[in-house]
This record gives sequence, C-alpha cells and structure tokens, in this order.
Amino acid sequence: MKSSVSFHKVTTAKDIAETARLARIIWTEHFSDMIGKDIVQYLLETLQSEKAIKLQIQDEYAYYLIQAETNYVGYFAVQHQRQEQNMFLSKLYILNSERGKGYGKSALSAIEKMAQNNNCCKISLTVYYKNRNSIAAYEKMGFYKTGSIRRDVGNGIIIHDLTMEKIMTDPREKK
Repeated sequence: MKSSVSFHKVTTAKDIAETARLARIIWTEHFSDMIGKDIVQYLLETLQSEKAIKLQIQDEYAYYLIQAETNYVGYFAVQHQRQEQNMFLSKLYILNSERGKGYGKSALSAIEKMAQNNNCCKISLTVYYKNRNSIAAYEKMGFYKTGSIRRDVGNGIIIHDLTMEKIMTDPREKK
C-alpha cells in the first residue's frame, strides 16, 4: 500500500539543512558512478549546499521537501519564469530506496498544478544527458527533448544536459 505524499515548502534554516542533507545522500548515491565522486562533491558544495540553496531561494526558486508519512523522501525546486509563461523544474530528486513508489509522479502532478495556477504554458527542465532512467521517466510523463546545453559550472567542469519541456494547456483557453 502506497503511503500518502505531501509537499513541504522550504522556508526555514532547518528546512534548508534537511534539503542539503537529502541532496548529499541522493547525489552521492545516484551520480557518483555517472560523473565521479569528486565532481559530485564539488557540485554539491556549489549547487546544493545550505548556502547555495538559500541563495537560490532568494533568487525566486521555490524548494519543496517531498514527505511520505513522517519521512522526507526527496525534494524538488521550481522557478516561475513569468515572461516566458514557463515553470522551470530545476531539481527533482528521490532517495534511491524510495524510487518506483510514485513520489516523483506525485511531485510532477503538483508541479503541473503550480504551473496551471501561475498561468504557465509549459514546464521546462534540464537533465544530465547520461541520466537515462530520469529521461525515460520524464518522457513517460509527457516531456519531450528540445535540445541540449553545455554549462561551465567552474573548476574546469562542463556539464552536458538535455533540455526537455512539457506543453500545458494555454491559460488563455481556460473556460
């Protein structure tokens, strides 16, 4: 029996610390074999440390902890890009032990509702090009590939991501 899932908006220092803790676990278990432990540690420090998450929240990213029963099982972050009528899905990560239980699908459904409530025409994201399982999951949820980008994240590291998006109903077509 699947446990209930809820989403807790990250607003306090304690929430930020919990998000950074989950990031360390998830990124280390998921990306170490894909991109190497040293790169993962660098990316965690620059992109998912408490300081980095706090700065992203100040830059209008909204982080949410994914809670199943009494445990946090993952997190996601979105940014409403008003001019483009776009909801950018910056991050969606689930603990390895909790994958396949529908939490990612529930999170994407919540993100779709956020997009609709904010009159967004699409949801866009980037995903590491070798992250085949995540790419397949996004495609299953209606996202399609739109291209690729390479980003210099410092320290001589270039990240190659695919860009994907899902078109939402045009908010002007609401009845």
